Amino acid sequence: MIMNRVNLDAFNSTIDQAKKDRKKAKLTISMEDEWLINGTGAQCSAKLPTEKGGDFLVESDEPLFLGGGGTVPNPAQYWIYGMTACLAAAYAKTAALEGIKLNSFKIKVAVDLDLSASLGIAPDPIITGIRWDLVVDSEAGKDALERVLDIAKGRCPAFYAITHPTSPKATVAKI
Repeated sequence: MIMNRVNLDAFNSTIDQAKKDRKKAKLTISMEDEWLINGTGAQCSAKLPTEKGGDFLVESDEPLFLGGGGTVPNPAQYWIYGMTACLAAAYAKTAALEGIKLNSFKIKVAVDLDLSASLGIAPDPIITGIRWDLVVDSEAGKDALERVLDIAKGRCPAFYAITHPTSPKATVAKI
C-alpha cells in the first residue's frame, strides 16, 4: 500500500525485521568527495550510488564571496537540503504509519549563519538558528499533525545529528 508516496508494505517489513534483529537497523553510508583542483565550474564533486539508477553526480561550488565561482549549489545548500529532505521523509513516513493522508506537504527552511569562524576572524558559533515551517494540507487536525512532527523529529537522523553531540573524526593521508 502506498500512502504519502511511502511504500508502507516495504517500510513495515523493514520495521518488523529490525524489531526481530536490531543489527538490521544499522548501516554505514559512505562516499568519496573530490576537490577539483584544475579547471573551471564546480569545485567539488562526488558520485552517490543509488539502488536502481547507478551513480548520481553531485557538484558544489562556493559562492563568489567565499572564493568560488557560484556555478552550482554550495555545500551549505546541500546540507540544508539534506536535513530538510530527511525531516520531510520522516514526517511523511510517520504520517503514513499513523494513517494520516497528506494531500500536499512542503517545508520552508531558514538557517542563520555567522561566518566569523569560517573566515578565521572569531570562534563564534557558525550556525545560530534553524527554522523549519511545515505547510501541510490534510484532513487531520492540527493536534494530530503536531504529534506527527514530534514523532518525526525523534526518528529523523538529521534532526538527531543537530540536536545531540557527536564526535566526528577527520584525518589526513598524505600521498
